[in-house]
Amino acid sequence: MKKSLVIIVALLLLLTACQPTPEVDAVRQKNQGDMIDMAKAAPEGAAEAKEAVHVQVEAQGPDFRALYDIPEHLTRELTGADGRLVVHIDADVKVPTKAMPIVRVHPVGFSQEFVYQLWARLIGDTPMYLNSDVRTKEVVEHQMQYYLSIANGEFENGMDTPEEAREILKKLQEEYLTAPEGQPPQLSDGTLQQLEVTSEEGARWASYTGLDAYDPKTCKSFRVRNNCDNDTLIQGKGEGLPVTRGAFLSYSSSGNTPHPYDPRERYPRIWVKRDDPLPEEVDQFLKTTPREAWERAENILKEMGLSDSFQVAAIRLMPDVDWEVSSLGRTITKGIKGYSYQAHYSRMVCGVPCNSTQRFSIYLFSFKDLTAPSWQPEQMELWFDDGPDYSFSWSSPQAMDEVLVEDSTLLPFGTILDIVEKRLPLLLDDYARDKRLGEEGLSVDINRVDLGLWRIREKDSVETGLLVPAWCFYLDMDIHTEDYDGGRRPEDLLIVNAVNGTLIDPWNGY
Repeated sequence: MKKSLVIIVALLLLLTACQPTPEVDAVRQKNQGDMIDMAKAAPEGAAEAKEAVHVQVEAQGPDFRALYDIPEHLTRELTGADGRLVVHIDADVKVPTKAMPIVRVHPVGFSQEFVYQLWARLIGDTPMYLNSDVRTKEVVEHQMQYYLSIANGEFENGMDTPEEAREILKKLQEEYLTAPEGQPPQLSDGTLQQLEVTSEEGARWASYTGLDAYDPKTCKSFRVRNNCDNDTLIQGKGEGLPVTRGAFLSYSSSGNTPHPYDPRERYPRIWVKRDDPLPEEVDQFLKTTPREAWERAENILKEMGLSDSFQVAAIRLMPDVDWEVSSLGRTITKGIKGYSYQAHYSRMVCGVPCNSTQRFSIYLFSFKDLTAPSWQPEQMELWFDDGPDYSFSWSSPQAMDEVLVEDSTLLPFGTILDIVEKRLPLLLDDYARDKRLGEEGLSVDINRVDLGLWRIREKDSVETGLLVPAWCFYLDMDIHTEDYDGGRRPEDLLIVNAVNGTLIDPWNGY
């Protein structure tokens, strides 16, 4: 059952539907030609000042703080919904050191050449087998050995208890009796295969190249899902099927790689800088310091041969929560049983980082165009703890076509902040007024504010997008309802186009 759930979740990650935009002026797709003209032309009276600042700091790049009056730290408190909404802003404000371009990009898959290179670096001589839908006796036996090690207390996968493993073993023993005889799973050398996606009725509606390989002894895994063909994607969306652009690659060095899960998102994630000390509430579970975590994330990037194109953008500590589901189906949390690190990487384009996030806002925008082509932002992240194992994922890779603007003119930060102070309470108003939140209403913390590049969908094109300068405000929300006694919903995102001040829908891409 859990294996089936994992497969379903993985498929949903590949084919997640987008959330279209509401009919409000701030988020309508603006004339992109006008935006590019705005980026090329300095605001009235600012051309000389901009040139002077560039000359003064030519060696290290433009001084954005001086150009646009950007503070190093921002503190604000916003209210709304007749007192039921409080937004606390207490965040360092991160800016790039290079001129901000506008760049046309297009989605790409993972080429066979790149997969072979990464396979050689990460897999080496380890025998890896192709996952197959045919569950032969040998396949079931390998699974039985895996769960037997958990049942005997020899191995922990972070998900199944020994008792649960014994229940799974009973079902596997029954399956083994009727499983067909067959050859062992086919060995893989990293060669991609042609794969198909079918509807629940079994009809084929998408195809892609990919790979799903594993080592039954160590549970090391290597997976690739390349882009589905675009015509089929648009047709599928028109028929109500959840589809999107975006290739996906994942690697796990063993079945014991950390990936903490908090079913109620009740405990805070802790963002850490390189020189931060290990928080007191964490040091009983974890010994790796933030500095060591940053260095390890950088070294793994080098190991994969990706350090020229990406950099570590942010790292946070993630709680591993002890929990169970009661007989009534309610989730009961018992406290934190561990911590691990989650590192976020950013692609560097013309020396400027692309902003990214693990999660996108789903409540800020309503349905508009179900057949609009979608293309999720590129994401790359890494999980690890004190041990040698780690897991890595990379989705929606992109490639650069041309630079449309080399040095974009941005709006003053004060203008951006005015937009946030006016728009954010309005966007959260209905959510904060929800009666299920009780008397406390909604509390929101903004603890990260980053200026970087964000990809928007290019008008009238399903094959290209534009990387534009954008401000990202990362939101953590405290949620309390009558049937949910508390929790945190981390990392929702408000994105403001730094050139023209429009809000960007992170799902639809404009």
